[in-house]
Amino acid sequence: MTRRARTIANAAGWDEIGPNELARSAALHEAPTSAQLMAEARAAADLDPVARHELAYLTPELVTGAALTRANLAAQETEATRPLTPDERAELAAIDRAAWRTHIEAEQVRLRLATLAETLDVVYPLSDARAAAGPEAFPDPEPPCPVSIAQMTRPPHVDDWVIEGAMRLGSFWVLGATEGAGKSYIRDEIAMRCALGSGALFGHYPVVRRVRVLLLDEDNGPEEEWRRNEAMFAHVGTDRAAMTDYFRVSLAGVLLDDVTWQARVRAWIAELSIGLLILDPISMMYRAKELREELLPVANYLRSLQRDRPELVIVLVHHLRKPVSGQKPTDKALSDLRGALWGQVADVVALVTPLGERRVKWALHKRIQPSEAILEQTQAGPFTYVGDVGGDARRVSNDDRVLACVDAGGTSVNEVLLATGIAERTAWAAIRRLRAAGILSPGGALKRTSEAAE
Repeated sequence: MTRRARTIANAAGWDEIGPNELARSAALHEAPTSAQLMAEARAAADLDPVARHELAYLTPELVTGAALTRANLAAQETEATRPLTPDERAELAAIDRAAWRTHIEAEQVRLRLATLAETLDVVYPLSDARAAAGPEAFPDPEPPCPVSIAQMTRPPHVDDWVIEGAMRLGSFWVLGATEGAGKSYIRDEIAMRCALGSGALFGHYPVVRRVRVLLLDEDNGPEEEWRRNEAMFAHVGTDRAAMTDYFRVSLAGVLLDDVTWQARVRAWIAELSIGLLILDPISMMYRAKELREELLPVANYLRSLQRDRPELVIVLVHHLRKPVSGQKPTDKALSDLRGALWGQVADVVALVTPLGERRVKWALHKRIQPSEAILEQTQAGPFTYVGDVGGDARRVSNDDRVLACVDAGGTSVNEVLLATGIAERTAWAAIRRLRAAGILSPGGALKRTSEAAE
């Protein structure tokens, strides 16, 4: 008997090969009719004498049974291989995060796409996900059991700095500022300095670790971001070609309370090996009201990103409430953050409040050494350090900045540019003045003269 005749007979109930062992070629999506199966059996019998003998035992009842079995197999295969519905995807994501990722990876292989993010774009368009708010994709894990502190091991990244004195690996930051205070320039300098892994934020906080940065921008848009980037390149002392570790997505309609967007952001972080995620402004990235019970699922999702990647730093850029009657604009506290939950869940809160005359107060709060400084905004937009609050807040000259860099071990103009953020022409002008005054050696590597060092 040929394989075809044997398949027909066994599907009808013969015991050589069970229906669950049929080759994939036999389990067609379109089940044949009894007449088609009978015609196939006769065609097989014409080519095979053994099959011709078996044909005598193939009654209409067996053919009808085989057709019914094939119809059932076709229905089962169609059900097993169809795409999941939005409700089924949401249920799978809510029940089992690993199964959700396995499902997406299987779709990536089937569609022969390069990345998980591309797969999400093709298989689950955003319009489908936004039609209804699904449950949170990645629920909190089961709570751990209590452990004696005598048995605990040192957690990773206890004091591993990205920006010394300001930002640790794995920290959860909130950058809060009033409207128009320049917070976009501040987060852009944070992003560029961290992507380079060198220099000092505002010329004051040393950047000691290089990380890959992803900015999700729902505020400025690509044109304004481009212009601000150009101003920041001059301030930081770099150019666009050097920004290979700084990634940005602008005005994409990110929604962190949307199951598809949650999976997409998680895929970007994994595929790009992101170490610093900046969300600007966070208030544009969810549909919930700014109440604790409505924001908590978004906060839990962001914390789940850090559980997956313990070294990931998250920076939320957020607005401060407008001053109430009788409150000074500079009297800002953690409670002035819109959506009080963000001030509660953050490890570090940086508050930026205007002082007038292009100056702002920069204050770091919570799980970090408190720090308050006066920053001054340049005409181009970026900020420079002036002094600590309560200390010497006089205007720091470019000569002072160059000397501070040299005293810290800098020996070249490039090191001065990276450490101070001043323009190259400005740095050279300061170096010429210092050399003319006999403070720096007249040529070669930058260093103090013996007279100035005494």
